[in-house]
Amino acid sequence: RIGYALAWNVFPDTNEFLGTMILKTTNGGDQWTNSMYPDTNRFLRDIIFIDSTTGFIGGSPILIAKTTNAGVTWFTTDADTLNIGLPVFSIKFINSLTGYASGGFRDIAGAMWRTTNGGLRWFSQIVGPEPLTDLEIITPQKVVAVGGDFEYGSSYVKTLNCNDLLR
Repeated sequence: RIGYALAWNVFPDTNEFLGTMILKTTNGGDQWTNSMYPDTNRFLRDIIFIDSTTGFIGGSPILIAKTTNAGVTWFTTDADTLNIGLPVFSIKFINSLTGYASGGFRDIAGAMWRTTNGGLRWFSQIVGPEPLTDLEIITPQKVVAVGGDFEYGSSYVKTLNCNDLLR
């Protein structure tokens, strides 16, 4: 019955971005509490919890942050981005150690990240020309990611051997 959601806080009339709110429910969505992510210059796009206390949040500019206390505090993980700061759109985990993230930027790159140490260090690989906005873990070795843009349409990538996403 615990759930999380994200919302961008925008000032009315000016559309000035004021940061990202993290919303939490403990009763199946009947009531929600909210808190602001501490860095108001981050556009957060995905939040996932792998147990009751350990969660991850992703966004732009490049960010994969982790909490180990149910979202009370967050710390930035070490996510390489090939020095171009690609945003993260989706994060998923196979187990407490192995996870994947997808992201990118239009007409520049679609990227995938992989961690095998509980999300402390993420390794990236450019896998296509368009951003990858979501991913699905089919099996521990098969991951599919989808995305695209309005100019070039949809795109997808898949791997049958996830070890090629790990350097």
